[in-house]
Amino acid sequence: MKVSLEWLGDFVVIEADVSRVVDALTMAGIEVEGVQATGVSLEGVVVCEVKTVARHPNADRLTICEVEMGSGSRRIVCGAKNFKAGDRVPLALAGAVLPGGFTIKESKIRGELSQGMMCSGRELGVSDDQDGLLILPGNAPVGAPISRLFPPDTVLDLEVTPNRPDLLSHEGIARELVACGLARWRENRPGKGAGPGVADRGFSVDVASLEDCPCYTATVIDGVRVGESPDWLKRRLSAVGLRPINNIVDITNCVLLELGQPMHAFDRDRLAPADRIVVRRARPGEKLVALDHKEYAVGPEDIVIADGNRPVALGGVIGGEPTAVTAETVAIVLEVARFLPAAIRRTSRRLEVATDSSYRFERGTDPALVERARSRALGLILELAGGRVTAGGAAGSHAAPEREIPLRVARAAGVLGVDHGMATIRASLEGIGCSVEDAGVGAVRCRVPSWRGDLVREIDLIEEVARITGIDAVPSRAVLSPAPESPADRDYDVRMGWRRRLAGMGFSEIVLGPLGDSPEDSERLSNPMISGQVSLRRSLRQQTLRVVAENLDQGNASVRLFHIGRVFGEGDERWHLALAVAGPDHEPHWGGAPRAMDLFDLKGALDALGLSPALAQTVGRPELKALGIRGSAAYADVALPVTGATVRRFRPWAVYPAVERDVAVVVPRGIAHAEVERAFAEAKEPLLERVTLFDIFSDDTGERLPQDRKSMAYSVRYRSPDRTLTDQEVNGAHEALKVALKRRLGCEFRE
Repeated sequence: MKVSLEWLGDFVVIEADVSRVVDALTMAGIEVEGVQATGVSLEGVVVCEVKTVARHPNADRLTICEVEMGSGSRRIVCGAKNFKAGDRVPLALAGAVLPGGFTIKESKIRGELSQGMMCSGRELGVSDDQDGLLILPGNAPVGAPISRLFPPDTVLDLEVTPNRPDLLSHEGIARELVACGLARWRENRPGKGAGPGVADRGFSVDVASLEDCPCYTATVIDGVRVGESPDWLKRRLSAVGLRPINNIVDITNCVLLELGQPMHAFDRDRLAPADRIVVRRARPGEKLVALDHKEYAVGPEDIVIADGNRPVALGGVIGGEPTAVTAETVAIVLEVARFLPAAIRRTSRRLEVATDSSYRFERGTDPALVERARSRALGLILELAGGRVTAGGAAGSHAAPEREIPLRVARAAGVLGVDHGMATIRASLEGIGCSVEDAGVGAVRCRVPSWRGDLVREIDLIEEVARITGIDAVPSRAVLSPAPESPADRDYDVRMGWRRRLAGMGFSEIVLGPLGDSPEDSERLSNPMISGQVSLRRSLRQQTLRVVAENLDQGNASVRLFHIGRVFGEGDERWHLALAVAGPDHEPHWGGAPRAMDLFDLKGALDALGLSPALAQTVGRPELKALGIRGSAAYADVALPVTGATVRRFRPWAVYPAVERDVAVVVPRGIAHAEVERAFAEAKEPLLERVTLFDIFSDDTGERLPQDRKSMAYSVRYRSPDRTLTDQEVNGAHEALKVALKRRLGCEFRE
């Protein structure tokens, strides 16, 4: 939203320079995206009238002009061609300094004296037009400083957050400046005094949907003269980015920008009948040609303003072209109403129509503003377009519900970290328009103004105190309160560890969203935004293999991918790890031909992570064909533990030597290596450091070993962290370990 400081001057006396205003608004939570200086503040540039134009005797492209500037005439040599005698143009006198540091001097041009320079818009800095002189209005006062026609102004481009619709007007920004102590109110500001009275009779207003439009007023003004707006109004609208249209439309835009209340004017003679307005939901099949010259199909979800036969406007969004105010209009119906955000937002989004009115109604307008804005607009219309108020109608209520919020001073001090005290809190809240009353020891009760719909809880008031007093008023403190480690922290650390280790193995991580489109997925979305993302995934398989196929299609011959993400079941969600490989294990090299990666590559990766290698599998041919993958691929999906795994801790390097012994256990052929490993661990030998399987022997003939038995040879390492072991200690530990293995496995030992 753009705000003119000159326009703000109608509401308040600003007691700070532009930089302080920008800083104050920024610290109050209103981002200033840009600052633009407009108008002309040049000394020595006046309005002149061209009296005569004659050819230069020594230059075909130049003319010699006699101009009148009120206090005498001047002789000017000019090269422009777009003017004639009688035109009024800017004249820079000798000594004037134009933008860019160009100083005007009396001089001879091709032998003829020139006592100044007539200027283009670009030379004055008011436009980009440099093709000719800036032609001023015919009623521009001769001899007046050019700054009277183009008064200097500063326009702020503000980013207003959606929860602060009260700031979408000059009055709203003026409130902020007063609350911040940078301005004081003017006594006779726009919209404060009482305007023309309206007797709401003689015009029928029927609101069939009060839940969407709680208040609607219509005022009939006959005998209006539609024409060009005065310069001050056109200049203000142009400064903030609106194009002047005619005095009636410009007034509605002016009041919107002044007070924040949207409104609309209909040509009364184009309504049928001319004395009735109906606010209702649209009927199936109805259409409306809007002011943007587009035809819109409306339906039961849209609020329309209708006469007796058809929709004439989209309520709160845009007016209709057939009933628009034109130069032929002699009677208007002025609509000032309040529409609730949900209905306007729904229509604006569906039809893709965004206007200044819908922007404000979507965020919520002040319920108490309808009558005040109506009165302000009528006063301007009667002043600038003439006419008389002949009828009116209203429906609904514009009364704002009262809201009272208690605030505890101790609570504010606890949240803000500083005790501002009762007096400062009261002054801050009264500064934003609250009515503050005592509510017992250390507490106040605040009656919230109608324009602050965002203030609903005690914490909202505390935030306002922080905004007005300034965040810099909160002292800096070093507060050390480390949070204890939680299972979620440990889970995160473990997952990050897996990510780093997989990256070290040559795998690339892919990031996938939680939504997919597999037939096995559940919880389908009722309004998916993107095709292919329509349901919560039950598996990572389809998404991961699609990425494999896309990489292969793009020419990445060797693919090693992993993804750690959540999958969703019936009422729960779990973390899973997906791994996939396809293509050769390395680029072609003279040292050896590449090998096609398979499930054993995944088994090795899972084993290195301490996860079950059995979960790796080869992708079947039908699935490969469906995905468009030529060649082979392997995939693994692992459900990760819910709680954090063992935390890795640093252990110093061993400084004492290790002693190794070999032991060969003879066990039934059906016993797996993992079971023997568990038996070693369950022995709980304190000196045991590592066990490594290095040989498996069996004899199908039964000559050296029974056919149903096998020999598993292990290298066993013993070490003490605090001393060098003796042979006696190692032998004792080794014998104790063998006893434990025999008891646990029922094994024999092979020498």
